[in-house]
Amino acid sequence: MTFRKFLLGRSETTSRAAPQAVAWIDSVPELSAFSKKLRPGLPIAIDAESASFHHYQARLCVLSIRQGEVAAVVDTLRLDPAPLWEPLSRSPWILHGMDFDRRLLREAGAPDPPSVFDTMIAAQLCGLPAIGYAALVQRFFGVEIAKQSQKADWARRPLSPAMLDYAAQDVRYLESLQERLTGELDRLGRREWHRESCARLLRKTGEAAAEKSGAWRIRGWRDLPPEALPFLRSLWEWREEEAARRDLAPFRLVPPELLLRLAAWAAARRGPLPGRWLPRHLGEAERSRLAEALSHPKGTPEELLPPAKPRLRLTAEAKRRLEALTATRSRLAARLGIDPGVLAPKPILLDLAQDPQGAPERLVAEGRWCRWQRDLFVGV
Repeated sequence: MTFRKFLLGRSETTSRAAPQAVAWIDSVPELSAFSKKLRPGLPIAIDAESASFHHYQARLCVLSIRQGEVAAVVDTLRLDPAPLWEPLSRSPWILHGMDFDRRLLREAGAPDPPSVFDTMIAAQLCGLPAIGYAALVQRFFGVEIAKQSQKADWARRPLSPAMLDYAAQDVRYLESLQERLTGELDRLGRREWHRESCARLLRKTGEAAAEKSGAWRIRGWRDLPPEALPFLRSLWEWREEEAARRDLAPFRLVPPELLLRLAAWAAARRGPLPGRWLPRHLGEAERSRLAEALSHPKGTPEELLPPAKPRLRLTAEAKRRLEALTATRSRLAARLGIDPGVLAPKPILLDLAQDPQGAPERLVAEGRWCRWQRDLFVGV
């Protein structure tokens, strides 16, 4: 699609981010003193880091906070961050892509903020083609942020200087980005769109995550013969137990491609398990439990195949409405300079096509759509 020209100034030069001198807080007295410096009611920039790329459980490892010139990176593995909750509960938060960080903070006991300003949502509503934090910082401030620490092990101690700097840079520009993007949202008359979109996502991330009963059906499971599925489920459960025992990300213990290969081999039983397939880091006890898992497949193919979803059959009238809605979305997106998916993802269009009278209000009530999105479509 063609994006609308963004009118705010863009930096013509690019430089690498200068290292940030920031406080590393890993003691109770330091945390207490820092929390007292935060002024309730004023926006606070926040970014959270976990180590889910390396460890079994996603947990809050590092919390970066900035309010004006008050900034710190907090060791939330060593410290209980509870002293921060009182000022955070009384101040608006500024985040970039709040979904993951909000869930991570909620699991750590953080309170609900009075409001959130998500710079990623703001960039989407302003029609920017690149909405990542690093892209926005480079666009507006001409600063290139190093990404080497993005998938680092944030549970490791001590943090390297590069990791500490990365954590500090993640909140350094959030307040300035809020200022720039708010000005553009006001100019476009979309401040209320942003407020409602952030409020909807804040409610969504405050809900408990739904249990995934079929998590063992990893990518590629459909390519297996049905008789391999009981072995795949048993292997997946074995890997989960071993990964939890080691506190290791499951894919690092055994990659998913190998689980599929082992399940197919077990179903075919073409001789002894080739030892060369297995990662060298698997010890004798783990290999023994693997053999046990392979000797006890879980369930039957009939039980494990998910029920076939009824094929969606649209009436001729619903098909015409879907085509019209898709065309309307394209026109609106072109006029507004916004990605079509931001206005209405395809599942929303399908609901609207099948239930044109009831769907708009129902989708808003269910928290799947915002009023401003509904009003755009109703208006045309």
